[in-house]
Amino acid sequence: MTDDARRLMTRRRVVVVVVMIFLIVGIVAGLGVRNAVLASRDLEAARAGLQALETADVDIETALPAVDDAQQHVAEARERLSGPSVTFLRWVPVVGRSIDAERAVTRAAGSSLAGIRAVVDAAPDLRTEGGVDVEELSSLADRLDPLATQARADLVDLRLLRLDWTPGRVRAAVGKVDAALSPLIDGLEQAPAGIELALGLLGAQGDRQVLVALGNNAELRGTGGFVSTFATGTVQAGTLMLDPFRDVREVSDPPSATRKVPAPAEYVEDFGPFLADTTLWLEWNMSPDVPDAASVAANVAGELTGVTPDLVLVLDVPALARIIGLTGQEVRLADGSIVAGDELTDALLVDMYSTAGRGLQEQTARRSELRQAAGDAAATLLDAGASPLSLVRELGRLARGRHLAIWSANNAEQAELERLGLAGSADPVGDDLALISVNNLNANKLDYYVERSVDVEATVGLNHVDVVQRVRLHNQAPDELVPYVEGTGRPGTVIERLEFSLSPEAELTSFVRDGAPAGADLRTGIERARLHAIFELPRGASTEFELRYTVPVRDGRYRLRMLPQPLAEDAQLSVTVSPAPGLSMQLVDDPDAQGPVTSSEPWLQSRLIDVVVR
Repeated sequence: MTDDARRLMTRRRVVVVVVMIFLIVGIVAGLGVRNAVLASRDLEAARAGLQALETADVDIETALPAVDDAQQHVAEARERLSGPSVTFLRWVPVVGRSIDAERAVTRAAGSSLAGIRAVVDAAPDLRTEGGVDVEELSSLADRLDPLATQARADLVDLRLLRLDWTPGRVRAAVGKVDAALSPLIDGLEQAPAGIELALGLLGAQGDRQVLVALGNNAELRGTGGFVSTFATGTVQAGTLMLDPFRDVREVSDPPSATRKVPAPAEYVEDFGPFLADTTLWLEWNMSPDVPDAASVAANVAGELTGVTPDLVLVLDVPALARIIGLTGQEVRLADGSIVAGDELTDALLVDMYSTAGRGLQEQTARRSELRQAAGDAAATLLDAGASPLSLVRELGRLARGRHLAIWSANNAEQAELERLGLAGSADPVGDDLALISVNNLNANKLDYYVERSVDVEATVGLNHVDVVQRVRLHNQAPDELVPYVEGTGRPGTVIERLEFSLSPEAELTSFVRDGAPAGADLRTGIERARLHAIFELPRGASTEFELRYTVPVRDGRYRLRMLPQPLAEDAQLSVTVSPAPGLSMQLVDDPDAQGPVTSSEPWLQSRLIDVVVR
């Protein structure tokens, strides 16, 4: 063979080898791309499953398959992304960073799901006959701690990814995953502290004396409803031993023989004239701040019952209905009728009053109904038939709507309750505040029929915020109400003490009612400012109060906390937070959201709007 022939043969072999290499690379790359695409679909399926889990009312039986399915999808994605074909793609410019992002997402999702699975697995074992297994609860906290640490580390790795030179959809996907996992991992990290709190409240470290106060939303007080029904008891090692519910009139002192009890100074200033800080024990929850009101209730209970509670649980009739509804059980009323949990609010606040006249017998029967429903709700909290996950979820939802709140005499526990949003606190903690509460001064039950809508408008400048709060109230009480409901002195007329709670740094600009100046008595305390007015609203009439004020901007940031007064029928809330002309604004929690924040919806729960301006 000549030299030329040999050279030609060598070239052909080189070409064949190169072609084969390209073919192999193409096949490997193709497999890698295919696996990457399939892994992406697995992750999307896992995300969709968890999203459904997040938005649905689920119990243990439905939670387990959802978590299992999500874990399976994540495991398949991890397997696809660990193969040699995908590893090869990591060395390809642009594509490699996308693969790294997908792997980081898989790790973060996997560790987060492990934490969820630990909670779901433990939930059935947390219940015992008539209580909570505090030892199993403590063990869960120990298991969650390292899982939360790993999940946080994986999320940090996700945030440290280099995403420049990657497609925009990849960057957007990573941002969505970060936003979705952040609150979940926050929850996993907070869970051990929350469990430690629960162990204290459940009497794992010693017996606790508890007071349960039930508010009737047909006659409003600052915290929600007038409390005519209460129970006392003991919590011991996860078991609640509650005495039968009683009427406060059985133990309260008459107005002529009331005794003062210790109370916060601002509470005394606002509600002392109504004997709220005395053993009359009928007006103690006039303050919209549950911690202040509950501390007074504990002191009054100590005077009247001989045992001072160190835990107070405040809830209302809508909370009763939701708690009882968790098990699907029905409640038999004294007249023989049977209602389901979701019908209980109307049954107790409307239907039951249809036969309540002026006589003591009718009123006694109505209060008996309320005490029975309260006892059923307490039993549901301990009923093994109620799913622990569903119960915890519902209690959190009720707390966000301020239909339920817990107070503890232990300062460390109380601080944790406030941090978790379970305390019903009206203190804005440095934020601006929108909280409008009323107290019924006419001893009728017309608040069920008062329709309420609230508008909040804030224009954020560089140095200050101009804020407008409006509340419109319409008395739509029907004509056929019995005297006990519509009142006897001024039948059908609502007489209310209206109170705006706002930032202690607020400087009042104007306060008007129906366009005319209203008397403005602005009281500024350490935590919040209060402005109140007393008004009358006849049947069929409407009125509007408008409050204007300014608050300073700190470091270009404005936080508005909006807390609802818990009602039988939720108010309507409309909010607009916008930058002053020439400025830009973005949400702290969502930097991509530019411009005004607007919404209009039923006021179901507390809200926080946190913005920065430039």
